[in-house]
Amino acid sequence: MTFEQRLRADALKILYGYWQELRRGRRAPARADIDPTEISQVLPHIIMLDVEQNPRRFKIRLMGTRNVSWYGGDPTNRYLDEIDLGGEPMSTFSLLDGLVDKMVPAHMTGEYTKHDGRTIRYERLFLPLSSDGERVDKIIGGVLRLPVDAAILGDALDI
Repeated sequence: MTFEQRLRADALKILYGYWQELRRGRRAPARADIDPTEISQVLPHIIMLDVEQNPRRFKIRLMGTRNVSWYGGDPTNRYLDEIDLGGEPMSTFSLLDGLVDKMVPAHMTGEYTKHDGRTIRYERLFLPLSSDGERVDKIIGGVLRLPVDAAILGDALDI
């Protein structure tokens, strides 16, 4: 199965195709290349992360309205390691580290139980952005609810 074949949700397929178009021979486009009006159908599901180094942390810069509602609050301007991602969030951080280190897309499907008892089944796509073409400084992604009957594929980098 190719990386693109892993994508189930139409919104993630649209976001991935748009990111690919923006690359124009580069490893990753820059945040400045993104025109939100060109991906308006994806915006309710969007997530934008700032990548900080030393120590590496991921700060939520933007969270789409549908995800805010589904998550149960707006985590904008908080770090991923400060929010409720269930009891074992290490796979998310490990995958994001791989994305940053290799400058490649990442895809996840899975589920976790929040501290309030709600189970979140998700499909996530994370795509690197680079202002200088050398290092990832932002990540754009989409997060959608994974249907109960959908198989969980786990995590993968596009390498």
